[in-house]
Amino acid sequence: MNKILQDIKSAIGRSGFPLEHYIGLVLKQHGWQIITNRNYIDDVKGIEREIDVLAYKIYTDKVENIDYVTTLIISCKKNDKQKWSFLTKNIDKDDCNINFMPFHYCSSDKRLRYMTDNHLDIIIDAYKRHKDVKSLYEYGNKMVFAYQQLMEPANENERKQKGEIFIAKNEDIYNSISTTIKAISNEKKSRLEAYDYTDKQRYYTFNAISVFEGDMFEAHFDSNNAINVKSISSIKYLNRHIVDNLDDFYIVHFVNKNMFDELLNVFDSLHEENARTISRYIYTFYENIFEDEKKVRVIWDIFESRLIQLIRAYLSIINKDVKSLSCIYHTWQEEPFLEICLYSPLTLSKEDIAFLNNFEDLTSMTSRLLKEIFRYNGKFIFDIGLPFY
Repeated sequence: MNKILQDIKSAIGRSGFPLEHYIGLVLKQHGWQIITNRNYIDDVKGIEREIDVLAYKIYTDKVENIDYVTTLIISCKKNDKQKWSFLTKNIDKDDCNINFMPFHYCSSDKRLRYMTDNHLDIIIDAYKRHKDVKSLYEYGNKMVFAYQQLMEPANENERKQKGEIFIAKNEDIYNSISTTIKAISNEKKSRLEAYDYTDKQRYYTFNAISVFEGDMFEAHFDSNNAINVKSISSIKYLNRHIVDNLDDFYIVHFVNKNMFDELLNVFDSLHEENARTISRYIYTFYENIFEDEKKVRVIWDIFESRLIQLIRAYLSIINKDVKSLSCIYHTWQEEPFLEICLYSPLTLSKEDIAFLNNFEDLTSMTSRLLKEIFRYNGKFIFDIGLPFY
């Protein structure tokens, strides 16, 4: 019986589960929450695939009621017989066809989506300046252009036929790449579909890591096509992939098991930087908002629908039934104030507009609405709008 128990223990020890458990323990020590063995459907093959470990940290802005979530999607591989090699070449940092700092995110908040899409350079610049985070995007003078799994012979006959080291199928390296980047795409969609964001908004960033318990090597091809091989403990794989019909760049951080703790220190810093930099976007969004029509459009429909409800309610006091009503805005720079232009075909008159401007309850509620939605505390008036203003 003892032998059976020992054999079972040895068999499990040779599997990848001890590595997954170890990675989970390290993540928890660093304060990350973990989800193991998460599944998704491969968009190409239509089969179910598994994410070994999904880890996340949350920073909550209690004033704005927004969660900022840094997410790590981790593949864990173990193979005592395999050696992973990464083929590198001299890097061309001026290559305009390469995005050396890809950024993957999703958010339920329209304001944050707008600011990220239009001001991504702010995040990237913050990464470049950070003494720790910038290492996630540093390549030195080399970058990976291919990868190859290698095997040692299982017996003497195989050694005679194939040599001391021979080329093996690239299945494990390929799967660690495809699984993590497809999981990023899947998580982007599912995070927005899985929650009702009426009470709290969320902003997710995604990063891919492949942990290998085994030997890793770099084979560098220099300008003379000579190959120089050395043992390594980590390397970045940057490449372009089409996932869900979207063409984009992804980085997979390959790391040896023994270096995972050190790499995780950097992602701890990344989360702190995300909390600082991205959370500022909310406040920046409202700066001089009515001077940027694109920003106003992001949240105008929320304001318009609530304002129209108010206008209709107060016009009913004078028995004015407004069937169709819309509003636009105009700002005057000489004497700063906001002009809210109301349009309702063949319905509103100048007398109606005067009534609205002189109704203190309405103007007070509109002021609160402007402050709540646009954080605007300035003057405003109602006026008659034109259909093609």
